[in-house]
Amino acid sequence: SSDLFLEEVRTSYGFDFILLGHHLQDQLETFLMRLFRGTGLDGLSVIQPKNGCLVRPFLTCSKETIQDEVQRRGISYRNDSSNSDPKYFRNKIRIELLPQLEKIAGDYGGKEKWLSRLVPLFDEVSATQKLLNQQTKKRLEQGVAETPYWIRFSRSLYESFSNYEKRRALRSLIKKDRKSTRLNSSHEWISRMPSSA
Repeated sequence: SSDLFLEEVRTSYGFDFILLGHHLQDQLETFLMRLFRGTGLDGLSVIQPKNGCLVRPFLTCSKETIQDEVQRRGISYRNDSSNSDPKYFRNKIRIELLPQLEKIAGDYGGKEKWLSRLVPLFDEVSATQKLLNQQTKKRLEQGVAETPYWIRFSRSLYESFSNYEKRRALRSLIKKDRKSTRLNSSHEWISRMPSSA
């Protein structure tokens, strides 16, 4: 993956961090891509400003703001030619959908104002996702047992969750270690996703 490649670059040059140029429109593209493909709150939390040694300091800046500053400072840059190829899903969003949204935004305060409203929205989604994950983790600690071979939790704990919490709890447990853990499916323990919403 690109993250692994960047980590190799960082370690080979002895850097503490690598700064990436993702901007506000990248955030919006990611949000829309995940929305179209289908996702939960975790997916809608989009790109995080810091992921290990990868730092994205421009996520709250529009592409135009960055371009204006680059030109003002006389900084040269390169455009990736693949960014204009509509065969890629992200590019279809960028080329076909975003211009229509920006056009509509013109009737509601303008493009820049619309983009600026997205910053607190993305922050709120990310903060809510983190809070819910923390709450789920805390509740699971009350009644989860695990070994290198299985994870299990009591029926009473499971049934105390809302259906949304059940799905989040199960995703959290499965995500911990897909390769070496499994959920016990005996009658004493629940190990399947709830079918109702």
